[in-house]
Amino acid sequence: MMRHGVDGPSVPALRQAGKPTGPFSSAPDSSAPPVPHGTQQPYAERMEIIETSIPGLIVFQPTPHRDARGYFSRTLDVNILADAGIDPAGFKQENQSRSYQGVVRGLHGRTNKGEAKLVRCAHGAVLDIAIDARPGSPTFGRMETFLLDDQVCRQVYIPRGFLHGYQALTSVTDFVYRIDDFYGPDEDVTVNYLDPELAVPWPAPITVVSDRDKEGMSWAAFQETLGV
Repeated sequence: MMRHGVDGPSVPALRQAGKPTGPFSSAPDSSAPPVPHGTQQPYAERMEIIETSIPGLIVFQPTPHRDARGYFSRTLDVNILADAGIDPAGFKQENQSRSYQGVVRGLHGRTNKGEAKLVRCAHGAVLDIAIDARPGSPTFGRMETFLLDDQVCRQVYIPRGFLHGYQALTSVTDFVYRIDDFYGPDEDVTVNYLDPELAVPWPAPITVVSDRDKEGMSWAAFQETLGV
């Protein structure tokens, strides 16, 4: 498992070699020739629903249409969301953050009802972290990591009750969050991104972290707030 301060693999290496804790931190083979312009792709191939090892944590993987100009990729399909058991009308706000290489944001959660997120990387690449913090969940404390980038265009649906964070792996990274509740700063929770019990496998040297995230509570202290 990679540790803070140890040089991690390059982004191309991450895309090819996979990740420490699950099947979603490497990209599918993108070396196939581009689809000729105008070729129709079957509906089922345009957005795949992929279950993870944690119930409710879902990956959506589109099939970008590639040609000599670049690519065209679907970023929202209300029918696909409904097929996955997600109410598309439930989303109330969309936010975008820009981060520079090595920046870590997280680990963030929310008290009370929490909030669900549909996240993607619009530019660059990140290693995305989701930790099940739902009391009573059979996978409580389990972590999944995902390589999200602007080539494969995966999205991850993170249910209410999770901790979430990511590290920017490219010089400029734009990250998009679609959430099902309006921002509530009084409900913010931060768990330390270097908590030794969680041992998040940040893949690259960490450059900048906010004071809020540096001062995050321990995983053990957070469990106490949950009554676990």
